[in-house]
Amino acid sequence: MLAFIVEDNAALALVYTEALNHIGFETEIVADGREALTRLNTLSPDLFLLDMNLPHVSGHFLLQQIRSEVRFATTPIIIATANTVVAEALRPELDERCELFIKPLRPTDLIAAARRLCGV
Repeated sequence: MLAFIVEDNAALALVYTEALNHIGFETEIVADGREALTRLNTLSPDLFLLDMNLPHVSGHFLLQQIRSEVRFATTPIIIATANTVVAEALRPELDERCELFIKPLRPTDLIAAARRLCGV
């Protein structure tokens, strides 16, 4: 299974990678929203992990792009943001395929969410 991590903080991306590797995910990390958009053309991840505050293209725009593509219609998304205002604004848009966390996102919470959303 592949998790696509879009996170501009390298230390956090590493923590997320280690947590997801622990439960059997391979990971690909992208630190920039524009690069993430490009990678969406060729990737078919089983899980997305999105930061909302990214360089060049926002995580919110990426979320909209992901949800607009039929091939990602059932792909779970874990959102991590340090901005509580953004988090509260996003809550009404989310469904059972999404999990929203306010940073810091603990590895145990990430693992539990990935297991729940992906059935691993």
